[in-house]
Amino acid sequence: MSFRRDSDSCSSSIEEDKRADLESLCNRLIRDLQHATHALVDLMLYLDTHPMDFRARQQYMLWTNHYHMLKHQYQKACGPLQWYGPNWWQRAMGFGYDPLDDCFEQEPMAYGTRDKR
Repeated sequence: MSFRRDSDSCSSSIEEDKRADLESLCNRLIRDLQHATHALVDLMLYLDTHPMDFRARQQYMLWTNHYHMLKHQYQKACGPLQWYGPNWWQRAMGFGYDPLDDCFEQEPMAYGTRDKR
């Protein structure tokens, strides 16, 4: 009697391992990003009251570079950190002009204005 491995079960085990490794990496990168953000906020608050502290400015620049490196790593491995578009919150709150309005025959209308019929 011989035992054969089902190729699907083997590949699904590998896929689960890859998924677990990726999830672990993403969680670690998020923790590191939160740590860097906390350090940057603390340094910004300190520099507000001590703008001539050269050492604090150097630390701020180092933390800024570290934050951008972590952000790049996270986005490369785990996906984007920001919602679509630079001013998504304005559209979500009903402010501003929607560029998709140009695609329709009607006149472009700003969000939050009512149709006067």
